[in-house]
Amino acid sequence: MTADELREHLDRLGGRLDTWPSAVAAEARTLIERSDAARSVYREARALDELLQHTLASDHQATPGLERRILNNLTERDPWQAVIDWFATSFWRPMATAALPLALGFALGWVFPESEQDEFYEDLATLTFYDAYETYPEFDDE
Repeated sequence: MTADELREHLDRLGGRLDTWPSAVAAEARTLIERSDAARSVYREARALDELLQHTLASDHQATPGLERRILNNLTERDPWQAVIDWFATSFWRPMATAALPLALGFALGWVFPESEQDEFYEDLATLTFYDAYETYPEFDDE
C-alpha cells in the first residue's frame, strides 16, 4: 500500500482502523509504522474524525454543527447534473433522448408555415420522381 492509497482509504473508511477490513487495516498499520508521510496522513484523518465526533456530540439547537451543514449541502444538486443523471440511469431514457430531436423536427415543421422557397423544392421533387415510363408506352416491360 502506498501513501496515496492510504489517503484514499482514510477518505472512504475513516480514521478508525479497527472498522476497516482486516487485510486492508493490516497493510495500513504496516505502512504507518514505516513511513513518516503515512503517519502524517493518518494523524490528519484522526484529527478530522475527532473534530467530526466533537461536532456531532455538540448541541445542534444552539449552534449548527458540521454535520448539519454537510447534510444541507448534500441536498443541493446542480440542476444540469440532475438532468444528466436522470437521462443516464435507465435503458429507455437514452432512447427517449435519441427520439427527442426527431420529435422536435416534426413539431417545428408543423408549427412554422411554408416559405416561398418550398414551392421550388416541391416542383423539383415532382420532376425528380416523375415517371417517364408512363408517357412512353414502348418502354413498358409488360
